[in-house]
Amino acid sequence: MCMITAHQNQASDPIDPSTSDLTGPAPAFSNAGAISLPTQPPGSIKLQGSTPAFYSLAHPEFPPLPFNPFPDLAVFWRGEGLFLYDDRDVDYVRLRAEAQETSCSAVKTERPISTAVAESVLLGSQTEGEGTLAIKKTAGGLELTISGLQPGTQYALLSKKDLWQQHWEAECVFNPSPEGQWTRGSFQAKLPQKFYQVQRPTLPIVSVECYRDTIIGSGYGGVFLVRRSNCDANSQMVVHWTVSGNATPGNCSASGDDYIALENSVTIEAGSTSAEVYVQPCTGAQVGDSYETVIVTLEPDSNYWINARYSAATNKICRNLFAQVLVRDRGPIGIDYYPVTGDEGLLISDNWWYSGSPCNFTKISKVNGQIVLSPWSSISGLSDEIKVATVKEHVANFQQGDMFFGYKPATGWTTIGRVCADGSPVELDWAVLPGETSPVHGGLHLDRTGLFGNDLIVVTGGEVDLEGEGGRVWRITSNADHSSGTKTVFADITQTYGPTHLEGVLTLPNDPVKYGPWAGKIITGDESRVPAPVIYTIGQGGNVNYFIVEIEDPGQYLSPEDFDIIAQGQSLYCNDAWDRRIWQVPEWYFAEHAGDILVTQAGEYYGTAMLVILHWDAEEERFVPKAIYPPFRNFEHVTFAPIDLLLLN
Repeated sequence: MCMITAHQNQASDPIDPSTSDLTGPAPAFSNAGAISLPTQPPGSIKLQGSTPAFYSLAHPEFPPLPFNPFPDLAVFWRGEGLFLYDDRDVDYVRLRAEAQETSCSAVKTERPISTAVAESVLLGSQTEGEGTLAIKKTAGGLELTISGLQPGTQYALLSKKDLWQQHWEAECVFNPSPEGQWTRGSFQAKLPQKFYQVQRPTLPIVSVECYRDTIIGSGYGGVFLVRRSNCDANSQMVVHWTVSGNATPGNCSASGDDYIALENSVTIEAGSTSAEVYVQPCTGAQVGDSYETVIVTLEPDSNYWINARYSAATNKICRNLFAQVLVRDRGPIGIDYYPVTGDEGLLISDNWWYSGSPCNFTKISKVNGQIVLSPWSSISGLSDEIKVATVKEHVANFQQGDMFFGYKPATGWTTIGRVCADGSPVELDWAVLPGETSPVHGGLHLDRTGLFGNDLIVVTGGEVDLEGEGGRVWRITSNADHSSGTKTVFADITQTYGPTHLEGVLTLPNDPVKYGPWAGKIITGDESRVPAPVIYTIGQGGNVNYFIVEIEDPGQYLSPEDFDIIAQGQSLYCNDAWDRRIWQVPEWYFAEHAGDILVTQAGEYYGTAMLVILHWDAEEERFVPKAIYPPFRNFEHVTFAPIDLLLLN
């Protein structure tokens, strides 16, 4: 068995003084028979170069550290590069509690490892036998590399947050490259310290996630998802956990009960790799307009390893998460934030059920505590699904506050219109897309990454049963006088995948740690494709790839209507064309998901209406979905906005 141990420390770790200050004779102990002082402790790890190894006197089972953790205590030299620190009087119980408190703080601040000295410690590697493990800091975060492994052999990367943990937790199971190497990263350090060990995988790995929060009134309970991997699924497995949180468990018979109490374990049945545990809210749950929590924490067991990064999950029990802003009984479709300072609001494409009469666009704002609705421009009579995009800041000859929209006229090519920032003038034919016959059901988006020239990105999609409609991705520039510039078919998805009804469009920053294989690309989707809906990515060279995103609802795949990046400190506003309302989800709900991708599923083709947060896990190289079920039937487009349009009751 190859075992490799490494310590990942934070910037505030104490750094050892020079070795010349630590030499001296080995001490004499009156109770020497009770204390083992080997010249080189069994199972010790030789450090590369001149990096010293510091061992605990009180706890010989602790792996060595490449620094002295207690500079004020006596340290004894045991040979070249080997030292013992006298920690017999150290209150490890207190230190452990302080470390856990610091860990919570570090999770919130994502404390970086930044000092040159700490960085030099990380750049050192620790080895035993055939393997070498190295941790280094890169521009994107930490990178962990293991080399010298046996190709074709499976390994498990294990970790402990502190040395008092009885059981190791599993980070992942991996196969090295043909060269005997494996790399994880880049990733951000979330804890003050972590100890790693590599060995052959011998146990199943279990994890828990909150797939769906509990939204009272939606008709759906919350869901915890417990998974197992690295094992044969032919037999059932019992996974133990503890339940906590500030929501009150019970049987819903008492007035203070918030949800039906959960058992202390969950069984993954034979033939399955996961189990769902439902959080059933009580009708009279007293959670106010915010939320209460149900927290499950997996308990160690000799029959499995716990996934270190998915060892606990929190389910929010929410009431009134979707708050009604106003009724639009003629049907809202497109929506975006109107960003002009002092006049902020929302712009919507309106009156869909009435073919754009009496107007196609409406501005929604709040003045002196009251909602104010006003027609936005003189445009009317456009009868199709009209999607809109506003300019959030001046860039590449696009003016802040201008609104763009797409439509297919009765004759001629598909056209992009423009409404200036104050609602006039209007250009119905700002850009004509030569040769394009499909309507712009898909949407428009002004690139804010700069990777696509800050161009206006337009995707086309028409009726799903019409051969040849939709499937093209256009880039449009703006001239210095704000007229349209070049109009280019950047990608024609129909050339590879046939007729494609595109819906939603977004450009993502080139941050692989945050967005994985979608980083630096345009994303769009086909919500109605058979046999499964698809998300497409288009790279900077126009190359197209597709992804089918499976979600945890049985047999379902994510069916995209719209795409957004979750904005820090902003509420979400949602168009509901069927029930003819606009809803708000408060900014606090998305606080821990800032920068993640929000995919809107309309509920028209596959599954029910839902919002799905996609968080890229760079260490496991997968998108982790979290679904939000509304108390209504349909979504059209949605937008984040740093404004509050709710009226105080």
